[in-house]
Amino acid sequence: MARSETEYLMRLRPDQLQPVAQAKKLRAEVIKLRAKVSEGSYGDAELRRFWRLAETAGLILFVSNTELSERAGVGANFFSTVARDKRRPKLHNFLRALTVLLEVANERLADVDGDQIIEKSGSEKISERIRQDRFSLLQLARSLAQVALDEIEKLDAERPNDPERISAHERQRELFHIFADGFTRIARALAVLEIDRAEPAKLRKATKIVEAVGEKFNKWWKKNGDEAIDWSVRIPVITAGVAALGWAGAPMALGTSIVAALVGGEKVMNVISRRSSKAPKG
Repeated sequence: MARSETEYLMRLRPDQLQPVAQAKKLRAEVIKLRAKVSEGSYGDAELRRFWRLAETAGLILFVSNTELSERAGVGANFFSTVARDKRRPKLHNFLRALTVLLEVANERLADVDGDQIIEKSGSEKISERIRQDRFSLLQLARSLAQVALDEIEKLDAERPNDPERISAHERQRELFHIFADGFTRIARALAVLEIDRAEPAKLRKATKIVEAVGEKFNKWWKKNGDEAIDWSVRIPVITAGVAALGWAGAPMALGTSIVAALVGGEKVMNVISRRSSKAPKG
């Protein structure tokens, strides 16, 4: 069936004040909700917000539920049934659905937005998150650095003899060294900002460190992710690290959606609270 011009190719004009306002409001809600869900889990409040978006998006964006579902790759009836049947989608489908809503909203508003940037760059997101949640991120980074060191100590104590297990241990050690070193560096950079929060150079340095640690993890995950999903005993720790980097603004959508889905959306702070007593003070 051919796409109709009004249903799938419509770009809103600046003089369409009410449709533009509705599309902008929906887009803002999608961006805010996606940022929250990308931390690694969602609760009933986020689910209810998503249901409302799914029910109204088609009318606001002039697109069919089938088109949205097909573009998101979540099954043809996803947008038609998710709110009606009060379904709780898997985290990766939740993120895919939000992403396609954002894409379509951007398409509809292209003539209205002109050349303005719809979403902030990765560095801007990290800097904003640091300004907003510097103290919480500092405490979290310190805790996660210690958690990673604890995991390395456990791996050193196990000393397997089987060649396959030895190889797996090495890859696990590599990951936890990324976390231990990365979160230690993040904590140090944030601690300096606690003393002098107004100095732009120090904020830029902290931002670059968060970005670099996120990129290093993403590179590791692309190479070892298929194996890592079978490390059930250490999945909560991996999830905590990925979700923390995502919360800090690093580009962690892939790792967050996969790992958090495997552990049923366990919240990062629940993981950290069970281990934070070992974090260094001061």
